[in-house]
Amino acid sequence: MSPTTRNTTKKQTTSADSLNLPTAGIVKKRRSSGPHRKLPIHIKNLIVDKCLRKDSMRKSEVAKLYDVSWQTVDNIVEKYVQKGTVEPKKQGGSREKNIKIKDDQSQFIQEILDENCTLTLGRIKEKLFDRFPEMREYDLSISGLFRHIVEHIGFTLKKTKPVEEKRNDPTTIAKRNAYVENMQFDGVSYKTNCIFVDEAGFNANLIRGQGWSKKGESSIVKTKTKRAINVSILAAISYQGVESVQAKMVAGGTTAAIFCEFVKSVMASLDKNNAAPHNFVMDNARIHTAPIVKDLFQNSRHKLHLLPPYSPFLNAIEECFSKLKTLVKRKPGLTGEAFLKHISECSNEIARENCKAWVEYSIQFFSDCLNNKEIY
Repeated sequence: MSPTTRNTTKKQTTSADSLNLPTAGIVKKRRSSGPHRKLPIHIKNLIVDKCLRKDSMRKSEVAKLYDVSWQTVDNIVEKYVQKGTVEPKKQGGSREKNIKIKDDQSQFIQEILDENCTLTLGRIKEKLFDRFPEMREYDLSISGLFRHIVEHIGFTLKKTKPVEEKRNDPTTIAKRNAYVENMQFDGVSYKTNCIFVDEAGFNANLIRGQGWSKKGESSIVKTKTKRAINVSILAAISYQGVESVQAKMVAGGTTAAIFCEFVKSVMASLDKNNAAPHNFVMDNARIHTAPIVKDLFQNSRHKLHLLPPYSPFLNAIEECFSKLKTLVKRKPGLTGEAFLKHISECSNEIARENCKAWVEYSIQFFSDCLNNKEIY
């Protein structure tokens, strides 16, 4: 018997190169990044709350907070917006019934939302069943109710914005109308003869609301003391640019005397440059209507021009303070003269173009005032 011959021939492998096939057509299987993480329902609800209803955080921040990807957060929020729930779709069983909400029931939903826009879907459903008891016989789902509100009534879920009750009452709307209508008769022009004046309180511990930190750690900004110095900033701008900015350390806020001295200094600057008479636009705060301030204008060629109540959007200085606070936050924790100097340096960064844009922004509201529209 002849000995068995061992086969030493290597097994041939088939490759794209050996078959002269293009490698671009071969799809490589992506490596798995690990087991799929299933988020509990209560975590998904917290994610929706953070993004839409409570803190209105950015999706990237929420993703970092709950240690999930941005795409996961986006998918959860998108599902809630579309379906009205974050719960997974039931597997198998009977399909969700398509309950048609009648016109009178739909009208009722719109009425209760007009009355209270913060109602939850569950509370809306309860009110609907109380008003229309026959609906209890049907299995009206929360997601179906949400779709009806969005698709048929035209409401969407947005972040709420607090507004004073009197901001748009008939009296306030009428006063806005009269304010804008009388401007042309009084010779008031926001672009040519107006100075916008106001004061605001700043805190030496004023810091940015967001900051960088390593994953899993808090973003800490050290301040000098827990009780920081309060500084009162008085500012005046016009369509031509910044007229004056003064910062003072005060114990109990800006007084009428302090405000009067500031306005007097702005008037002196205008008179020194032989400027035409100007209208000093300001809100009707108590210190603006104090006897000492009224006496100042009565003995001056310049005029006091008070805004209607609950109308900060008609004063261009409001946007100026917003930008100034943003600039001041760059260096938190400064004290004393260093803080006052920093505020002065920040005011120098406000350009003429900024002031023009803020004045024009206020002018945009004139048409709504004349048309007696509610302004939010």
